Amino acid sequence: MNAVVRYAWVFALLVVPVWAAEPEGVRPVNSEGKPLNLDFETGDLRDWTAEGDAFRGQPIRGDTVAPRRGDMKSEHQGEYWIGGYEKFGDQPQGTLTSVPFRVTHPWASFLIGGGPHAETSVEIRLKEGDRLIIRVAGIEEENLKRVAVDLRQHLNQEIYIRLVDRHSGHWGHVNFDDFRFHADRPNFPERRAPQPLPGPDVYAHAGLSPEKAAEVMKVPEGFQVKLFAGEPDVHQPVAMCLDHRGRLWIAEAYVYPQRLPFDGPLLPADQKQRGDRILIFEDADNDGRFDKRTVFLDGLNLVSGLEVGFGGVWIGAAPYLLFVPDRDRDDKPDGPPEILLDGWIVGFEDGKLI
Repeated sequence: MNAVVRYAWVFALLVVPVWAAEPEGVRPVNSEGKPLNLDFETGDLRDWTAEGDAFRGQPIRGDTVAPRRGDMKSEHQGEYWIGGYEKFGDQPQGTLTSVPFRVTHPWASFLIGGGPHAETSVEIRLKEGDRLIIRVAGIEEENLKRVAVDLRQHLNQEIYIRLVDRHSGHWGHVNFDDFRFHADRPNFPERRAPQPLPGPDVYAHAGLSPEKAAEVMKVPEGFQVKLFAGEPDVHQPVAMCLDHRGRLWIAEAYVYPQRLPFDGPLLPADQKQRGDRILIFEDADNDGRFDKRTVFLDGLNLVSGLEVGFGGVWIGAAPYLLFVPDRDRDDKPDGPPEILLDGWIVGFEDGKLI
């Protein structure tokens, strides 16, 4: 059944959302006429150049999404795909850039998923002048969705693809797979339209630095706002408390909204970078800005709260209530987390807390 097609213009190019089923079409080729690895079915990143750490260990083989969360799956094409979260979570940043290739057909399509940010997007750029001609982001779903792109204005020009991951916060990753050309406008069933990016800010002070954000905050007469800590020193704070020395303890939540599939209160050593963590911020010279930052504990799983006292740190990390001893007060755990209570949650998805 054909669906009504809606149009969304981004940099004068037509973007049409479609299903993730494998479409007809042809793979772009290099100057020697050999198909490029734009679907990653070689199992490696040949024909691509990675910068930074965001795409380390890629591509991903098989659907690794469904085993870790029951509400989504990868819906990739073939055997391999780019899954920005699957190896190291949202924290790493970087780019993945294809070799240039010539536009031989008027239409193209590719699969995209992940975060909705301009900093977690797929860009198509002209080689000449390095000009951005389109940018598309995800819709906060791991499921790869196919979008079709009108390239009629760029026939016979050289373009390249750049996957951008410059966001370490909420949905700070991009998924991608299977770029191909089409002779005619693809006729796929309609899905949700991707947001045009970039676009005008819808919030008065969106995108300000932490320092500027503090400056423009409005508070009652007699009060003032001073920045104590901000990005990149702290990301995704979910809870905080003060100790008897006036230091600020912060829980950073990277795992939310679903617990990673590991037993016990801490993730395995080789997976700790994917987990939540506890930080300590100290203002030693009393100038209102932190000058010492300590990572007390990392590798936690689904942290939601913390408190300090009675010789250690108390941490809520469903399904556990944990106690991490630090009786010598050297800001280092004296031992592994102690499970005080278990069974706080039946299911780990939102809306299933009891």
